[in-house]
Amino acid sequence: MKIIGWFMISVLLLSILSFTGCVPEESIPSLSLSPTTATNNITTRCELVATVTEDGTPVSDVAVRFEFDSLSCHNPLNLAGNESYEIEVCEWVESPMCEWEYLSPLIAEHWKIERIMRGSGNLISCATGPSGEAKFAYWGIKPGIDTIVLSANVSGCELETTATVTWQPAENTCVLDLVDNTLSPTNSVVTPVEPLGNGNAVVEIDMGAGNYSVLEMKIEIQDPSGDWLLNIGNSPTNDGAGGDGGDFYNDSELDVTSSDTYPDFILQLYANQYFSTPGAVVANLVPLFQLPTPTLVTWILRIKIADQKMCALVENTGALRGDPDNPAPESPYIFRLGGADTEADQNDFIYYAAFNRVISGRPDRTGSGVKKVTFMWRNTWPDWEIP
Repeated sequence: MKIIGWFMISVLLLSILSFTGCVPEESIPSLSLSPTTATNNITTRCELVATVTEDGTPVSDVAVRFEFDSLSCHNPLNLAGNESYEIEVCEWVESPMCEWEYLSPLIAEHWKIERIMRGSGNLISCATGPSGEAKFAYWGIKPGIDTIVLSANVSGCELETTATVTWQPAENTCVLDLVDNTLSPTNSVVTPVEPLGNGNAVVEIDMGAGNYSVLEMKIEIQDPSGDWLLNIGNSPTNDGAGGDGGDFYNDSELDVTSSDTYPDFILQLYANQYFSTPGAVVANLVPLFQLPTPTLVTWILRIKIADQKMCALVENTGALRGDPDNPAPESPYIFRLGGADTEADQNDFIYYAAFNRVISGRPDRTGSGVKKVTFMWRNTWPDWEIP
C-alpha cells in the first residue's frame, strides 16, 4: 500500500509539473518594458521596447500586445529600415480617433496578425524579433497623456506591464485652432495681428525673435469654400493676388484661392517689386483639392518658406511645388528674410499669414475651410518635420 501511495503521489506531482498552463515558479517568463514612463514633445517619436525572457533567455516569435487604455492623439510610425526591424511588424486598426486626424493602417506583409478593435482604443500586436524584443513607436499629435498596456502569453503565463507617455508641445511649435479660436502655447514668434474669432485669423511671424530661418506650416482643411483660404506674405499690407499697393518692395505672397476658372482652388506664388514684372505669378499648383469632396475629408497642405525659397505639398494627392530637400534658392524674388529693402529693413525678418481671409483690407476676399494650423520655426530646410 505504501508503494502504491507513493506511486500515486508521484503521478500527481508529475501531472502538475507537466500541466500545459503556467510553468513552475522558478521558470516563469517575464515581460519587461523600457521606458515605463516618458515625456516627449509632439515633434519627436516615442519608442517603447518590450523584452520577453524565460529563464533569463530571450523568447522570440511572441505576440506582444500594445493597447491604448487612454490616449491623447497619436500617429503610427513605419519601423521599416530600423536596424533590428527590417520589416514592419505592427498592424494598425483604421480608426478616426483624433479630431482632424486619420490613422492609416500599416500593413505587415510578413506577419499575420489579427486586427482587433476595442471600445477604449485599438489593440496593436507586435511580434518579437530574435532578441526577444517587440518595438512600438509613434508620434504624439497634441498635448496629453497616453496609457499603454502591454501583455503577452508565454508558456501559458499571461504577462502584463504598463507604460505612460506624456506629450507636450515643442518649444519651436504652436497650434492655431480656428474652430476654438485659440493659439497655443503663447510665444514670441507667432502672434495674432487681430483678436481671434469668426473662424479666421491673421498672424505675424517674427523669425528674428529667435534668429530662425525656416518656417514650416501644416494646414488642415475641411470642406473648403469661398474665394480665399490662405494668404502668406512678406508685407503687413499684402491683400492677395500679388502686391501690397506699393507699401514695401519685399511684398511677395502666396495665395490659395478659388474662382470660376479654378473652382478646385489653386495655389499661386507672386513675385515682389524687384522682379521685372512686379506681382507676376512665378509658381502655381492647380487643381489643389479636386472638389467636390465629402465633408469629413481632411486635406493636409504643407508649406515651407525661407529666404528666397518655397515648397508646398498636398499630402492627400502628392501634388508638389518646389523642392522639399534641396537647399538651393528657388527665386530671389520671393519671401526675403533679412535681404535689402528700400524701407530700411522694416519687414525683412517678419512674415504674415492669414487664414480664411487675406492679410490686410479687402473684406470681400474671404473663405472657409481652414480648421487648424501647426507652425514650426527652425534653421534647417530639408525634410518636413511637423508630424
